[in-house]
Amino acid sequence: MAFNLTSKLHLYLDRCYATTSKILGHGSTYDLFTGCARDPKTSILLNGEAPYARFSFRTFRFLEHSKLPLSTFYLQCVVRLCERSACQSLQNCSRTKSRRETKGEGLGGAITDPTTVTSVRILTRSQTGSPAGKLRHSAVALGAATGVLGLVCVGIMAFLIGWHLVRRRTQREAQRDPQ
Repeated sequence: MAFNLTSKLHLYLDRCYATTSKILGHGSTYDLFTGCARDPKTSILLNGEAPYARFSFRTFRFLEHSKLPLSTFYLQCVVRLCERSACQSLQNCSRTKSRRETKGEGLGGAITDPTTVTSVRILTRSQTGSPAGKLRHSAVALGAATGVLGLVCVGIMAFLIGWHLVRRRTQREAQRDPQ
């Protein structure tokens, strides 16, 4: 969730995926959703309609961790701030990917450049025992992952808002004082 936003700015998630490494571009990845394409076990609950976004997915383990008692993964999301009309334009699934990756020209509103947010380490244990125990562990892991991603989004959104405001102020000052 982002705080201190004008009522015009909303959080939009372009892509979210799980990965075995917190370093961008390293490790195995599993796409939860990319634009309109999503894994069948992923639900996008709120995206581009508020200063926060929500999605859920069924907990899983990477195959390379199947024999380990404890598995580590990270959630990474490509996020943007945008005005509601621009967010709605980004959500239009008939647009091509290259159009979505633009800086928002011609989309009918302000859109920030995409920024990738990485969660803190998320741990899952191997599931042994009763089906009820497995369900409980999955629910706990999913809740933890959702909470962690929410906290990371709050931090990144505060940074993006500050950066956006400083950039806007600098542009206005440059227009007033052309040297």
